[in-house]
Amino acid sequence: MATTVGMREFRAGLAGYIESGEPVHVTRHGLEVGVFVPSQPRPALDRAAAWEAYRQSAGAVRQDLEERGIDPEDLIRDVTELRRQSR
Repeated sequence: MATTVGMREFRAGLAGYIESGEPVHVTRHGLEVGVFVPSQPRPALDRAAAWEAYRQSAGAVRQDLEERGIDPEDLIRDVTELRRQSR
């Protein structure tokens, strides 16, 4: 399960969160404002390795959404609607 931290704690501990390699949910005033998914540094990352890293990151986000009971399609619709409203 991913860690949840406030914005100040996230900023103060960024280096540690990068090193942990685990997703971090960032909140502001108790509301989630983002998810930080660190990637692991790899020397001379080739195209196949880059796609694999992407798939792993996407899998981590997908798993976290499932654990929270969030349908990815609902999330996409919500984000689309919020973007539409902000225009």
